[in-house]
Amino acid sequence: MDTESERVSTRSARADARAKKTSPVRFVLTFVGLLVVFELLWEFVVAPSGLFQSYLALNARLSAAILSLLESNVSSQGAVILSSRYSLGIARGCDALQPMGIFLSAVLAFPAPWRSKWAPMLIGASTLLFVNQLRIVSLYFLGIGSPTAFEVFHEAVWPAAFILLAFAMWILWVRRLRPEPVPRT
Repeated sequence: MDTESERVSTRSARADARAKKTSPVRFVLTFVGLLVVFELLWEFVVAPSGLFQSYLALNARLSAAILSLLESNVSSQGAVILSSRYSLGIARGCDALQPMGIFLSAVLAFPAPWRSKWAPMLIGASTLLFVNQLRIVSLYFLGIGSPTAFEVFHEAVWPAAFILLAFAMWILWVRRLRPEPVPRT
């Protein structure tokens, strides 16, 4: 009969064997391959579709609902947020889908059991969608208060923040998945 330490040792040996089979080069190639597939699907299937336009309109409706909690007379029409103070169009690139593609590709490419990937993919995608709503709301107020700051945040700060967030969430998942070994004494 196996003891608990033998079972742990066997699982550890299997994990070590799997780690030796999967090199960082394989991860990077898989990650890049998945990103290429994502970008091709994004460019030629998702972005030109009517479903994507509906998704952009949904983003505008959600953001307008949040904004209406903060100020009056905010509504949406299609993919545009309207108010007496400012109008903001939600267009391609304002949707969190590309950072989501980065995050999902990294999770899928990482050598880990499939069952350990589903929850992080759902939580990560949801987080990016939620943060996108915060981004849209912040851009609305920046557009009212400082058009120059709006441009900087719209073109540089928020895109970089989204990519960093995608990688940070992936790193947190990997660290939880593979805790650092405890030093032997």
